[in-house]
Amino acid sequence: MKIFSHPKFLAPLFFVLICLMYFSGISSVPFHPDESTQIFTSADVSQWIQNPLSLAYSQPNTVDARMRYRLIDSPVSRTLIGLGGWLSGKNPVPADWDWSKLWTGNSKLGALPDPDVLLTARWSVAWMFPISCLFLFLAAKKMGGWGAAVLSILLLSTNALILIHTRRAMAESALICLLSASLWGLLCLDKRIWIAAIPIGLAINTKQTTWPLLGVGLLDIFLRPSARIAKPKRFIQAGFFLTIVLIICWVLNPVYWKSPLPALQAGIGFRTDLSERMKSDYQRSYNPLEQSAYFIGQVYIEPPAIADVGNYKIDTLVQEEQYFRNPINNLFRGFAGGAVFLGLTIFGWVILIRRLFSKHEPNRYTVGVFLAITAILGFTIMLFAPTNFQRFYIAVAPLFIVTQAMALNSIGIAIYQRIKKGCLR
Repeated sequence: MKIFSHPKFLAPLFFVLICLMYFSGISSVPFHPDESTQIFTSADVSQWIQNPLSLAYSQPNTVDARMRYRLIDSPVSRTLIGLGGWLSGKNPVPADWDWSKLWTGNSKLGALPDPDVLLTARWSVAWMFPISCLFLFLAAKKMGGWGAAVLSILLLSTNALILIHTRRAMAESALICLLSASLWGLLCLDKRIWIAAIPIGLAINTKQTTWPLLGVGLLDIFLRPSARIAKPKRFIQAGFFLTIVLIICWVLNPVYWKSPLPALQAGIGFRTDLSERMKSDYQRSYNPLEQSAYFIGQVYIEPPAIADVGNYKIDTLVQEEQYFRNPINNLFRGFAGGAVFLGLTIFGWVILIRRLFSKHEPNRYTVGVFLAITAILGFTIMLFAPTNFQRFYIAVAPLFIVTQAMALNSIGIAIYQRIKKGCLR
């Protein structure tokens, strides 16, 4: 039938199939104890609805486990999980996960969520996947056209790291969505570039390693080569940009409402202490070669991380075996697949760098912004992530996927032209 070959029909069908594949696997993802922590802290939402000032930091002797999480963790994920639980009538777990106890000990404490509570928490963040696809599609289309845009969605939906980490009740789903939205804002908006402050402000409140996007956004406002935006207007846009980010940070963090400076000092102290202990426990190295090896290993080669540490490896073994029975959940991982996708990433960068230095490239500035975002986020993770956990590296996934899609699109076009020439002969 003619209708099935029509792109207007195939595109939505392709997207629906991708979403069905993604959402159908949510319950199969092995449990991670940090999901328990997110569900535990999500109780703040109901408290925020009733009396937000009760969440505020006031003095050092009021710092319990919940207050400590408010001071050191970004709030977006626990807010989404809390809203999901509140709307569905599911109560959060009464206790935080205790890593010094056995699995059974945590279960007795109430830290192990019931299956329906866990599934609700996962859906509370996983619904953002289609939005991630939309914004990544638009950003990739700006960079490499329709072919690269479609390939980007295909690569995103089959990326083994995306499939495991964004389907858990943790920060990664919101992170990927808001990074993709921020990328779209910084690449595709022109006169209204200040609107990118909305996803950037939310991304900052999802994962602290995204703070450099704030600087990129401000520089973009002043450096964007558009004769239609006068200098005074650029200062106004920068003011809007900062104001939006600050409002988002203020609304999402009631912990700062009463005593902002003491709360900020306490938060920095707790965060620094946590980072130092993690670096010590996991022997964090700052050797550039070692960090590059870890980076490549986690992004391209290592299998999807069921756990960050081996405390509960035996307890999740059955879930792990069931999860990996689906081959798509470990697709292209290993040395062979990793080498192919690393090669595609490098080839994509070569294409972009050539475009950056080409006098005939109409989007040189956009290409430069994309490369700057990639470099800044990549080096931020390598330098400031306290450990080499796989999920800390996932922030670069949308950026690398766009370059891989551009490389595949370029190879596809070259093969098609070669075949066409051969047919004409």
